[in-house]
Amino acid sequence: MRQTVVTKALKKHGLATDNIKNLPSSIANPIFVFKSNNESVSVLTELKGNDGNNLFVAIELGIERQMGHRFLEVNDILTIHGREAKNIIEPIVENNRLRYADKEKAYRWLSSVQTNEQAITNDMLDSATKVINDFENPSAEEENDTRFSTAYHGTFQFQ
Repeated sequence: MRQTVVTKALKKHGLATDNIKNLPSSIANPIFVFKSNNESVSVLTELKGNDGNNLFVAIELGIERQMGHRFLEVNDILTIHGREAKNIIEPIVENNRLRYADKEKAYRWLSSVQTNEQAITNDMLDSATKVINDFENPSAEEENDTRFSTAYHGTFQFQ
């Protein structure tokens, strides 16, 4: 993670260092992972910002970065910020980008969401819960992407 990302998270998004100090383990054990495009994913973690919203992390996968005279392939964190529940629930229900869900954490998170806040209705929560009920986490082979898998005890692993 580059310093500019940390600075933006702290200054623009109002996070404190305590909000992000457990970020690596939280990314490895997310609530949800969404496919953003061919090279990136977005991860909803259990970490919370000062506003009470769960932290959302955008990660560009398999990017080549230069370090001195060497080139490294890294998973580059692009942004960290709190994400309102509505902006998590709508993509679950509407756009088929969900790629991983820890069902236990997902149910707990969904049950903590307050209706009428952020225009969230009971129907939206019911629809999201149905998607999670029916959702099957793909294997790395099904995903056809060896950069991440759920092969290790059900946790999300970057490779």
